[in-house]
Amino acid sequence: MMQTGEGLEQGARADHAIKRLLCLLADPQSPPPPEARFAHVQPEALFEAIGHHGIGSIAMPKLNETLRDDPRYHDLLEKQKEQQIGANALSLFLEAYADEMVVSMRQAGIAAVIVKGPVFSKALYARPSDRQFTDIDILAHPDAREKIAVLLAQMGFRQDVRPFWDKSESNMEQKWVHHENSGILIELHGNLVHYASLRRRISFGFEEYQTASGDHVHPAIAYFMTAVVHAAAGHKFHRLSLLVDVLQALRHLGERDLDRLADVTDALGMRLEVLLCLDLVASLFDEAAAQGALARLEPGRNYAWTRRLINGAAVLNTWRDAGHHSRIRRHAFRWMQHIVPRG
Repeated sequence: MMQTGEGLEQGARADHAIKRLLCLLADPQSPPPPEARFAHVQPEALFEAIGHHGIGSIAMPKLNETLRDDPRYHDLLEKQKEQQIGANALSLFLEAYADEMVVSMRQAGIAAVIVKGPVFSKALYARPSDRQFTDIDILAHPDAREKIAVLLAQMGFRQDVRPFWDKSESNMEQKWVHHENSGILIELHGNLVHYASLRRRISFGFEEYQTASGDHVHPAIAYFMTAVVHAAAGHKFHRLSLLVDVLQALRHLGERDLDRLADVTDALGMRLEVLLCLDLVASLFDEAAAQGALARLEPGRNYAWTRRLINGAAVLNTWRDAGHHSRIRRHAFRWMQHIVPRG
């Protein structure tokens, strides 16, 4: 049955109410929204949006606190709770493998680091369970890949290669699965910028990670740049959770880090991506630290016309993207990344 114009308008208002809630639910430091904010929200649609944006681990404690006595949410909360327990168990299981890999790589003198999931979880989130992960990411120097392959094989992993159109080499990303459980996944990266054409303009491999970290003197900058690359160059801002990592990494930058950030950003040729991520964090989460970082970085090339392509709405609207407006904007941004002046 086709909806009437009034029904479509009500549906649009309900979706808008959900999108306004998402940022409050996604921010680890934001308190639970009051119950009144859920008055015009359709429960199933809310949980669909939370799942799409990958923010369930942060949102669930807030939803439990606000909505646990609302009968409309009882079954949804119980189902989500079970899913969170399973996701937490997987994260803990993977963390054990990550710890083993760190020790083995250090003992063998291998030039590689674990990035994203287990590192962000412990370093950036006050409650590590807020940052769940479904795989382990290793960023390795190109010369280290064969040594890491040997270690992974010794740990019971095998490389998963597609029989046709495998892009492991062009994407500089190998997938390794455990021979007893294919759900246990380790990704071995030569570069976190997987698209070969974009990688000719910006690159973030092991050496760039070392540059960002200042040989581990500034680990917070390495975390921040990893989050920026993951959101803006690895993906196209398709989930709010990507920017939550940027937000949390930004909050861990000290004054000495912020003083050095402009030099790192320009050394890596990623001023555009950093400025855009700061724009989005400032607008979506009303984060004062993002405004302060922008003030430090904006003197010089600021790419203002390119940054207008992606705003907070373009990120939130990846859920129920009416007219594909978000998709068009995000693909246009990827095209602009290929052609804008760098440096």
